[in-house]
Amino acid sequence: MNSHLDIFVEIEDCLVTYEAPFGKMEELISQKKILCSKKKPHRKLYLDYEGEISNGRGSLKILWKGFYTNSKNLFPEKAQIQFISRDCLDLET
Repeated sequence: MNSHLDIFVEIEDCLVTYEAPFGKMEELISQKKILCSKKKPHRKLYLDYEGEISNGRGSLKILWKGFYTNSKNLFPEKAQIQFISRDCLDLET
């Protein structure tokens, strides 16, 4: 199973989800832009869930919570994501 980051963006009744390799975490923390790929939406329960995921699919650990900006309000298949402050992530489309 590959380690990766899932970045959840809450909109209405679901979480738009982007994935990046776990190895990109240091770049993200350093406020560098990282390229992420869109995945299928996730259920909102994952905003507060930590632990094993059903059917042996791995586990989930929350590493960060905060806000996001998305000036165009678009969620393309690929997006650049960057911390712009300690508690805010920018989704560049």
